Amino acid sequence: MGIKGKVEIEDTEDADRPRMDSVIAKVVASLEILSRSDTPVGVSAVARALDLDKSNVHRIFNTLLDLGYVQKDDDTGRYSATLKLWEQGSAIIARHPIKRAGQPILRILRQQTNESPYLSMLHDLEVLYLDRLDSPYPLVAQVSVGRRAPAYKTASGKAMLAFQPDPPALLNQLPAAVRDSLDVPALLEEFAHIRKRGFAVSTNAAVAGMTAVAAPVQRRSGAPYIAVGVGGLSDRFGDEYIEEMGRAVLNAAVNISEIVGDA
Repeated sequence: MGIKGKVEIEDTEDADRPRMDSVIAKVVASLEILSRSDTPVGVSAVARALDLDKSNVHRIFNTLLDLGYVQKDDDTGRYSATLKLWEQGSAIIARHPIKRAGQPILRILRQQTNESPYLSMLHDLEVLYLDRLDSPYPLVAQVSVGRRAPAYKTASGKAMLAFQPDPPALLNQLPAAVRDSLDVPALLEEFAHIRKRGFAVSTNAAVAGMTAVAAPVQRRSGAPYIAVGVGGLSDRFGDEYIEEMGRAVLNAAVNISEIVGDA
């Protein structure tokens, strides 16, 4: 799920770009490009993506080299992020209250379903995957912790979007090109169905050949922003099996809610 393959640096509208009027914004934006790319990235590509001078990007990368956050390929002159970013992120996620509350529930869910359970968080109309346990079944591809995916495509994202106060208004926040590609009335009808049965389903949404079933972790006040789900090969997910997985994730979501309360 989430971003796949090489980073594709495309021209976007100026309004979609982060403000580049501070050193911190430039450094963070450069690191984000490196961290999302499967291959080293050149200075020219980063400069084009962020609308910066190449000399500016050179200075940023030289500083990050000294700090140990990036490394340079001597043969190509391109840059990639080091594991130091992973170290910082791992320290943060390890003490995240939702992950700590969800881990024992995910273990139980895996025992009950033999599928791969996961936790995700809703953020800016995307889902961010917080945790995942491997299924005993051999899988070619699974969701990747730390990756993002469009919320309107995934089971966990749709499960959370369906229970927001105003789903149509949220969908209107999507870029025009994305919104025009969607069948919005059908998606809103799907949201209504999700609210009735409590869980969402997606097939081939983030990984080809995979089906996921997810339920939102409801809160006493406020809309849900955490979901728990299971994913596996679509061949196993017939209608009856989906209903069985739905009951399992609903139960898991209730258990996580009881642990974290209204956090």
